[in-house]
Amino acid sequence: MGYRRASEYGSAAGARCTGLSLGMALAVSGAAASPAMGMFSSPARAFLLTLANARLGSWFGNPQNDTTWQRSDPPSGVGPVLRELLGLTTDRNPYVYLSDGGHYDNLGLWEMVARRCHTIVISDAGCDPDYAFDDLANALRRIRLDLGVPIQFAPMTATREGQGKTNPHGSIGVIRYAAVDGPHARDGIILYSKATLSGDEPMDVWNYAAAHRLFPHDPTSNQFFDEARFESYRLLGFHTVLSTARDFDGVGGVKAFVAAAKNTLGK
Repeated sequence: MGYRRASEYGSAAGARCTGLSLGMALAVSGAAASPAMGMFSSPARAFLLTLANARLGSWFGNPQNDTTWQRSDPPSGVGPVLRELLGLTTDRNPYVYLSDGGHYDNLGLWEMVARRCHTIVISDAGCDPDYAFDDLANALRRIRLDLGVPIQFAPMTATREGQGKTNPHGSIGVIRYAAVDGPHARDGIILYSKATLSGDEPMDVWNYAAAHRLFPHDPTSNQFFDEARFESYRLLGFHTVLSTARDFDGVGGVKAFVAAAKNTLGK
């Protein structure tokens, strides 16, 4: 598809382009139901969802198109709606239909490996009460199939029985780029963090978990977080970061943070 600067892409307002905002990117990434749903797409589903107006995606100019790439929406909605209805939302149109990236890889790991990123941090807060690691396993499988790059993790012992007792907050993996790019290619490192209770969380997080048995694996159908629920998830994430990289002093950026996490989780 090519690359365009986010500061210049997708938000043209007359002669002035305001760029793609972080808020817009986050909103589009949460488009959980739409006629175009990646590997879950089918002509019948596209037709029915369009008729029902379950269209949570958004149209943007195709980055490959020198004429439309700065536009945030098509000038006429008739053509795009017909494309949604007939399942013709391809990357060959002047405008492309964007929806939830989780329709292919819920962690966004595939794209980072495709770009040969060497230091990757993944936060998995998906609903996974049985600790089946579906999102991580799907990403690893698709990366190996599509890109030929194996990613290796040490065995993870997070279980439903270990929730609140022995479950770890994260794990370190190695991205074997050399398997595809040759023996001289530098392998990557990945820090994977998982929403779990390990027994060392702050008291108010424990209090909330005791009163709400689904925490921290509320289903994504729950779209109504109150202040206490939101703060409990936020603090659990903050605690997870601190506990997976205890020696990190805030200097050195992401690479130093992952190196500190490697030391912590390797102990």
